[in-house]
Amino acid sequence: MPDPTPPQVDPKPDPVPDPTPPQDFVPPTAPTIHLLHDTGVPGDLVTNDARVQVSDLEAGAVWESSRDGKTWTARTGDTIDASEFAGDGDKRVQVRQIDAAGNVSPEATLSFRLDTTITDPTATLRSEARENYPLANDVDFHSGTVVNRATWIQLGLEDRAHWTYSINGGQDYVPGDGARLDLDVLKGEGVQELRIRQQDEAGNWSRDTVLELTVDNTSPVVTATFSPEIPTPPDVPGKYQSYDFQADEEAQILFVPIGAVHGETPQSYLAGWHGKGLLVAAEQTSVWGIWREQPVNAMYTVLAVDKAGNVSFVPMSGGDGAAGTSPTAVALRADGMFAENRVVTAAPDPLDGRSIARSSGMADHFFGSDRADVFSWNDHPEAMWPQIDWIHGYSKAQGDVIDLARVPADGRSMGTLGDYLRKEVLADGTLSLWIDYDGKGETFPGNFDQQILVTSQSGTDLLLRLGQNGAPVVI
Repeated sequence: MPDPTPPQVDPKPDPVPDPTPPQDFVPPTAPTIHLLHDTGVPGDLVTNDARVQVSDLEAGAVWESSRDGKTWTARTGDTIDASEFAGDGDKRVQVRQIDAAGNVSPEATLSFRLDTTITDPTATLRSEARENYPLANDVDFHSGTVVNRATWIQLGLEDRAHWTYSINGGQDYVPGDGARLDLDVLKGEGVQELRIRQQDEAGNWSRDTVLELTVDNTSPVVTATFSPEIPTPPDVPGKYQSYDFQADEEAQILFVPIGAVHGETPQSYLAGWHGKGLLVAAEQTSVWGIWREQPVNAMYTVLAVDKAGNVSFVPMSGGDGAAGTSPTAVALRADGMFAENRVVTAAPDPLDGRSIARSSGMADHFFGSDRADVFSWNDHPEAMWPQIDWIHGYSKAQGDVIDLARVPADGRSMGTLGDYLRKEVLADGTLSLWIDYDGKGETFPGNFDQQILVTSQSGTDLLLRLGQNGAPVVI
């Protein structure tokens, strides 16, 4: 009978481990590289700290850096010291890591700009007075550090820098905006210190630019009195006609053509005109004419400007001061001499009861009443020089009439009215009537017989009476 016991089989021997470990051919990822401290604006890669940090290194890996992408230097730790990036300017560095299997990662690149220096801001004093009227008697009048609230500082700053200023000796700093600092930030008058500093985009702070300023916000007080007969030098015939100016401080006298500037305040005149001024000391100074700098046959607003840039109107008194009003304007005749101002207030005529103001041979300044007025040139004398007069506060709605008896009103002349007179609206809204009594069409600046300036209360229409008995017409 067969043996039921299965035959014994020798077990298979255990497999022998392979002495060669599996190979790693997968390169590690590129490490991360960034500035340790991106100063100034975060993320803009402009810094004054060149230290570089490397992260995302695999365990057991080593890493290298290169400045040119060709020569690689082994590193330890996780930073590159700032000494590796000597000098300001654009910088570039690459890093890579090598794992334990010798696989080399892709390179990671960092480009940044190193900026460790900054200049101090520059500060230039500017104002409308300094810009438009720098000279008085050909001398730089506003060159000092006397300022007013209308003065500003134009700053010279680095690109993309921001700045701060202090008015309390550096205890507190206020952020500035743009490149201009208006000096109305200075409170009170007298000597004050202003500090300005800037910080560039890398975070560097400059030193303070320190200004010692004298603040003066008080306008000069200047008066002018007409002097009809000033002896001339022996070689000059006749006599001068002058204005004697007297000021409470050294000032510059400005002459701005009427109508050229829409000046609601004295200060506003500085922005709209430019030229040279006449220097007036803090004592009496005589000025006999301004023909060297200004066109003749014209009316001028007269202003005074002090060294700080404060402005005031100058009352130009004339031979008739009884009306209590001194115009702040003066006419310059064709010979370069001042015409004497005369204030004329409309008064009831004893014959017909109308309120009338009559012209003279002077520079008349007419002021109307609270009813219909007649401003009359009926008896205008023959004059050696073209005449310039001014009606202040004309009201057509009230019935005011400009009586020009010497302008013919017959049919032929009315058909050629443009040969006798021309109306112009000046830049500031003042109306100007240019008149040629001979009808030759000479109705332009520098070539006219009579100019009548009109400040109208409303509108530009004027009611004129032409000829001896002419009916009023609107022009």
